[in-house]
Amino acid sequence: MVSISILVFWIIISVNNFRIVKSGFNITFDGVFLISSILLYAPFFIYVLIVTHLYFIQLLNKQEKTFLTQQSLESQLNYQQLKNQISPHFLFNNINVLTSLIEENPKKAVLFSENLSHIYRYFLEQEKQDVVLVKNEIEFAKSYLELLKDRFESGLNFIISVDEKSKEKYIVSTILQQVLENVVKHNEISSNTIVSVKISSEENYLVIKNNKNLKQNTTSESKKGIENIKQRIAFFTDKKVIIEDTATHYIIKLPTLETV
Repeated sequence: MVSISILVFWIIISVNNFRIVKSGFNITFDGVFLISSILLYAPFFIYVLIVTHLYFIQLLNKQEKTFLTQQSLESQLNYQQLKNQISPHFLFNNINVLTSLIEENPKKAVLFSENLSHIYRYFLEQEKQDVVLVKNEIEFAKSYLELLKDRFESGLNFIISVDEKSKEKYIVSTILQQVLENVVKHNEISSNTIVSVKISSEENYLVIKNNKNLKQNTTSESKKGIENIKQRIAFFTDKKVIIEDTATHYIIKLPTLETV
């Protein structure tokens, strides 16, 4: 708008400075004076236009940088808040398991607590990173499943079948543990109600599939856990988490990343 106003102002000055020569009903303009006026004023107004444009470009760039910085800080804060929800849940759920084991089988409780301490140490190391190699996440998931199998014995089975190419990709850290935690938290697991978990790869996804022996009143809590998973992944990729929830099975597909 400022540039247009300056340009209009320049034109008005130029027009007002035309030398008009009247001869009867004919009006002519002094072309020489018009050209000299343009040559005189043009450099000044061009300079003003350039300076004005540069000022506003600089102002817009500054505002954009400020906005992007604020947006980045806000995103980092939101992501950290999501991550902070994971560790307490991990401890709370496994302490509940340990408490029940102490009552049922004190010797097994001791073994469980020892294995849990090793896994939790690795869990804290993984949690410091935003993304990790799929092969590292798979190893962590395997250790966690073996820990759970110590608790549930024949009630829990698992198979891991991930191709080598997928293992060299990346995935959001501790995301598999969250999925497995939901499986255990929301299903009845015993020798009479066996839960089988399969982790496999499919194109650009890790696929976790389990049969359903649902506990009562777990729907709202399950949605919170899944929402956390979706939001954490959304910080790193536009690919969506895919969920297939049937009467007998629950399948969740987690997108993997080519690079970090």
